[in-house]
Amino acid sequence: MESAPLWWVLTDVHDGGRGFSRPGWDLVYNHYVNRLGKAAPFTEQYAQVNRPEGGGFNYGSTSGGFDGLGFTTLTHSRDPIASSVAPSNLLPYVRGRQITLSWAGSAYANSYNVKRSNSSGGPYTTLAQVGTENLFYVDPGLTAETTYYYVVSANTPSGETANSAELAVTTDGFLWGTVIGTDGSWGDSGADKYCVFDDSPNSYFDPPTGGAWAGIDLGSGVSAVCTEVRYAPREMGFEYRMIGTEFQGSNDGSNWTTFYTLTTAPPADEITSQSVSNSNAYRYYRIHQGSSEWLNVSEAQFIGTSLSGLSAPSAPSSPTVTADDHRKATLSWSAVSDADSYDIKRATTSGGPYIIAGNTTYTNFVDSDLDSGMYYWVISAVSSAGKSGNSGEVSAEVLENVALGLDSSAYTANAYSTYWDPYSEAPDKAFDGKDSTKWYTGDGYSSGWLQADLGAGNEAVVIRYDLTSADDVPDRDPEDWELLGSNDGSNWTVLDSQTNESFAERYQTNQYSISNSTAYRYYLLDILSNANGTNGIQLAELALMAVAGPDVPDTDPPTPDPMTWATLPYATGSSSIRMVATTASDPSGAEYYFTCTAGGGNDSGWQDSTEYEDTGLSPETSYTYTVKARDKSTNLNETAVSSAESATTDPFGGADDTAGGEIAVQGSVSGSYTDTQVSDNTYESITEVRQGNPAKGFSSLEHKWTINVTGGTAVTFYVEAYKTAGSDGDDFVFAYSTDDSVYTNMVTVSKTSDDNGYQSYAMPSSLSGTVYIRVVDTDSTAGNQAMDTLYVDHMYIHSDAGAPDTTPPTPDPMTWATLPYATGSSSIRMVATTASDPSGVEYYFTCTAGGGNDSGWQDSDEYEDTGLSPETTYTYTVKARDKSGNQNETAVSSAESAVTDPAGPEPDMYVNDIEMSWRQGGRKYYGRATVWIKDDTGANVEGAMVYGNWSGAVNEPDSGITLSDGTVLIESSGVKDGGTFTFSVTDVVKSGYVYNPVLNVETSDSIDAP
Repeated sequence: MESAPLWWVLTDVHDGGRGFSRPGWDLVYNHYVNRLGKAAPFTEQYAQVNRPEGGGFNYGSTSGGFDGLGFTTLTHSRDPIASSVAPSNLLPYVRGRQITLSWAGSAYANSYNVKRSNSSGGPYTTLAQVGTENLFYVDPGLTAETTYYYVVSANTPSGETANSAELAVTTDGFLWGTVIGTDGSWGDSGADKYCVFDDSPNSYFDPPTGGAWAGIDLGSGVSAVCTEVRYAPREMGFEYRMIGTEFQGSNDGSNWTTFYTLTTAPPADEITSQSVSNSNAYRYYRIHQGSSEWLNVSEAQFIGTSLSGLSAPSAPSSPTVTADDHRKATLSWSAVSDADSYDIKRATTSGGPYIIAGNTTYTNFVDSDLDSGMYYWVISAVSSAGKSGNSGEVSAEVLENVALGLDSSAYTANAYSTYWDPYSEAPDKAFDGKDSTKWYTGDGYSSGWLQADLGAGNEAVVIRYDLTSADDVPDRDPEDWELLGSNDGSNWTVLDSQTNESFAERYQTNQYSISNSTAYRYYLLDILSNANGTNGIQLAELALMAVAGPDVPDTDPPTPDPMTWATLPYATGSSSIRMVATTASDPSGAEYYFTCTAGGGNDSGWQDSTEYEDTGLSPETSYTYTVKARDKSTNLNETAVSSAESATTDPFGGADDTAGGEIAVQGSVSGSYTDTQVSDNTYESITEVRQGNPAKGFSSLEHKWTINVTGGTAVTFYVEAYKTAGSDGDDFVFAYSTDDSVYTNMVTVSKTSDDNGYQSYAMPSSLSGTVYIRVVDTDSTAGNQAMDTLYVDHMYIHSDAGAPDTTPPTPDPMTWATLPYATGSSSIRMVATTASDPSGVEYYFTCTAGGGNDSGWQDSDEYEDTGLSPETTYTYTVKARDKSGNQNETAVSSAESAVTDPAGPEPDMYVNDIEMSWRQGGRKYYGRATVWIKDDTGANVEGAMVYGNWSGAVNEPDSGITLSDGTVLIESSGVKDGGTFTFSVTDVVKSGYVYNPVLNVETSDSIDAP
């Protein structure tokens, strides 16, 4: 959305203009942070600058002067508060269907959890984690005239705080959009149309000509019925200039309908609210001069209902990031046309979880004050309609200038000039972070050196250094040099050498990456020669960029300490016991160790998962376990162990049958079936192979094993396996068959690391003899070419002995909780009574008359039959079965009928967006068009066939079917050398919908490759 433009000039404030920084900041800081537990970031910055505060009477930087001794560092410092308080002062700003929250922070918080509920007291849903840089959150896309309930909690090193006091906020019908209207202002005063919609009573619109107007455009496809207007006049006696002002609506921006005219002067110094008689929905709303004298208006607002066509913006594209500066990264991305702002989300691991590091109305953002290390960012567009999905992820390694901000005595050089001032061109000027200052040797030097001492215990691994040329005399620039490192100041190691270097401009920064893995205390720039002559050497800045600065050792274990249980140990069969630890909290991460202290079971070893299942145990045997956690810091700090808890395995005996052979069908195999017989981290791996032509080929995998199954009262398949984190996200499905012909799917392997956990599937209890186990990949479509690998550590089929389960679930026969009823012209919904059985229950809904659809066996007791005909009677029954090996079924319920509603008009659908991209495969380039289809309610359309034509580099028809998010990726044939790829939509087809190209936001788009 468009808003009033802002202009400013970024300047440096002269030191003389900054005033005195009086002592006493440590008193204020410790009061709020270490006494009250509240965040005080700006007070903390002042305290750090002045610390330690001294005494004296000279108004020095840390002195109290004549009116205070200034010993507050000594007299008021406190130990860090034991636990932070909950965030406070939670406040709302309501603008239509969007609520912006702000709050006061908590001491030592790392981030904040923003939570919302539709009911007072919860339960609350966490909307986002917000970083400490911006204590606010924008929650858009809400329902008008609805009350929402918010709380905020803080994440701190000691865990999550309690929630803040609950805040109830009610949305309103405020309409907002792009500002439109008469450009300019009287006498170019700046009092333009934007002042009408800036929420400020002190600004006003003073148009340049008669017939002026100012309004809003809700956006393409969006309309609302305005039922109320609010307005305020220009102050100081100009109220009469609003008499005759017309409030109007339009759907084309040209033909306007007046629904209210102001006949009297409104009161000054307040906003007047006026109900209006209007039943028409409009896209455009405005105030028009009409018969008024000047249209001098301070504020105008349109309040509306029945807002339709509003949809969340699309995700930003083309994000980039650079991390050249000290502890900061600069991001940019392509603008999204209907976005009001953008959330910048940051994580320390690829894929998240992300915290919101900032929100901006621009398409660039500087993420600063970061600790050094690897970071990952995504961008989300925000509008009043909601938030988009995340952009593609970008990453960068943030470095720290470890030579910045040391005591001036840490910097030395062979010489420095005292011509202007004893210290104005001293060595420390090359390390102050300012290009406007410099180190200068003075005349008579063509070589020299510059050194930084990081201090004992502050050694750092420098992997890049930056040189910035000074303000004048290019002949003084360094030309040949070496960078050296040392830990004693005497024995030096050459880290980098450069010759014939130059700086094309003043204040130019050259960066030099080096291969260094050693932490040094001293770094020396040995300048062998300058650019020309003996009139000295000068340098504005020398930055020593390191992966990490000095670390304070972490000696705190995770919390809770001692460790506790989330789920006590319990038997999962005659040979296995499962347990779950409480999720531990630590800034560096946590891992867990489960110990079997009695019974002769197995320890887990250190693992990331909070869950552990001990297998291979004896029936009817008691086993006792404890659990502890440790952090992932260098010190690996451990908690104390939990309480010891016991569980007894089930009494049934049985057998564990493993693979006795295999059939390689498709894939590259490493190891053999014998590697799947024991859980020992020795794997049989199968890697996908490529099929099809290079342009539209795909990767695929199929492998089979044979297992001779003992059989029993219950038969269960177990597999311990994981896969590579392939770029195309291919998963692997295990299935079984008794004839190597008809296979039944069992489990899907999607995890990307070995957590020593098993996936299981209850097979028919009648199963025995030779069973075929098959695994295949889940995606063999064109373009899915990444070669994923499946790793199988352990696979077996367990057969339990004992009396079989022959009892079906209750109630038997099955009954209805909710009889079938129509939910529209094409759907009928029904709910079965929740059945009970120790082994679990699944349900089967059958359409016995009318030609509807059966549900198939499902876990849910609810079913909605869709794709039905209008005004048609359909009859249904329902039955249930248990999940034992026998799968005992109930008798069917009574047959009940329902009639679908009459048919309504078929909804329109249209092209909401076409996003173009390209890819390179070998020597060819392929155009890619992601087409987004929506209906006239703004909902995504799934299953629509999109037809179109490629032109430019290739000329061919193409088509594809939309997914659940309404998008389809259509890829052209490949061509050498690339060119312009243009895709134009010609038709969209889906049963029950009408393609209306008039509504298209975009019908054609192009991209150049490369």
